[in-house]
Amino acid sequence: MMRVELDSKHPFAYYCAEYLTDRKRIFVRLARSGRSHISEILGKQLEMYDIIEASLAKGVRFDPKTHVARQWCPEPQSYPLVVVDPLHAFGQPVVGMRRIPTSALYRSWKAEGGDTRRVADIWDASVDDVRQAVDFEITLAA
Repeated sequence: MMRVELDSKHPFAYYCAEYLTDRKRIFVRLARSGRSHISEILGKQLEMYDIIEASLAKGVRFDPKTHVARQWCPEPQSYPLVVVDPLHAFGQPVVGMRRIPTSALYRSWKAEGGDTRRVADIWDASVDDVRQAVDFEITLAA
């Protein structure tokens, strides 16, 4: 659908299209000839941005040169160290400078009886990395 509308083989990397989500649906905001509109991708239903803005997921980081999405911080206020990056862990949530999958740290934390310091030592990660990964995974499960 988007390939036809944008006349592009790679519509998700198109410079005039901004992709947004409320974690249930995907929207595209197209800017052409000074005008822009936002619509849901699957239903092609036009949306009023002012109304849906509060429910949109924030934290997408774009490459300044290519304007392609590079990373997503799913909960930037609560878990700023947790990112989703297609270049690490096949796009699964990772944490810290070492980009350790949050699910791996969570499983280790459970196996170690909730000993955050021990898990940090095992994985050569910071205690804050482990805490954010564990809290993030618990939030996902809720």
